[in-house]
Amino acid sequence: MMRKVIISGIVLVAFASPALAVDWYVIKPVDGFAPPEAISACVVVDRPAAAGEEKIAGPYTSQQAGLNARHRYAACDYPTQNQ
Repeated sequence: MMRKVIISGIVLVAFASPALAVDWYVIKPVDGFAPPEAISACVVVDRPAAAGEEKIAGPYTSQQAGLNARHRYAACDYPTQNQ
């Protein structure tokens, strides 16, 4: 009996764990919904894009993967400041 309870618990955890995983997305504000200096700034967030935001990429399984991917998209180019 105890063996069945332990096996049932392990199976339950194995199937519930993927459902609790967080997806990460690369998003950026859309014109008109953010100040001009924030328009080209992409961010990595743990939710899908909302109103006033554009989804650039995702979902990623980790925040670090999203941060690494952020540099691959032309929409995320940060303005350079000439001094």
